[in-house]
Amino acid sequence: MNLKSKTKWVFVWGLLVLAISFVGVGAQAASVEVKQLENGMKIGFLPTDSNQILIKLRVGVGLMDERPVETGVAHWLEHGVFRGTPSFPTSVHFEKEISRLGIQTNASTTFERTDYFFIVPKENLKPALELFSEMIFRPLLEPGAMKAEVQAVKQELLRDLVNPSFDLYMASLALHAKTPRMAKPMIGTIKEMDEQSGKLPRNFFERWYSPSNMTMVVQGNTTELEGIVEFTHKIFEKFKKFQ
Repeated sequence: MNLKSKTKWVFVWGLLVLAISFVGVGAQAASVEVKQLENGMKIGFLPTDSNQILIKLRVGVGLMDERPVETGVAHWLEHGVFRGTPSFPTSVHFEKEISRLGIQTNASTTFERTDYFFIVPKENLKPALELFSEMIFRPLLEPGAMKAEVQAVKQELLRDLVNPSFDLYMASLALHAKTPRMAKPMIGTIKEMDEQSGKLPRNFFERWYSPSNMTMVVQGNTTELEGIVEFTHKIFEKFKKFQ
């Protein structure tokens, strides 16, 4: 599936899942205010009474979109975007800024999508959105740093390999997989990771991380933050859609 075809479902499916999944217990859900920017990115605001604001972005790409030489690269790239940006050029600088703003981060990769999360105190939402946009659209992905990051990815596989339930999971994939890629570990094999070029995350990013392939929801008590919707649109609309 190519980028153009993916954009047909990433909004309809992604936005509903984002909004429904993250309404907290006892929160008062409201209709999602949505806008599609000129670059094709779709942004929704879901007001709740929480002063901890959730920023969740879904990229319509996953393991199924990897080429044969790219096994595990979707997940590798997920790691890589946290390793530095032009404003915070090393992982140390980046993590210090995350800490300064009181942000909690997470991310996940599946066969069909990649999700990124920030949870941030309401008073720091604006700088957090600026940092989030730079992380998503301007990660450095320097090949040497990316090759070093493979070691962290490799530890995830080594941890799985000593977990008995992982054997059952892989057996289930082998039995039900619809493609050869679905029968392999999400992050590939040790041999593949050792042999892959540090340039692969950048190549994958440039193919799939177009604003038009993304849906974002900002959930929480944002109604008291004057101009926050316009501020958010302005930050993210400056990034160009891939041709």
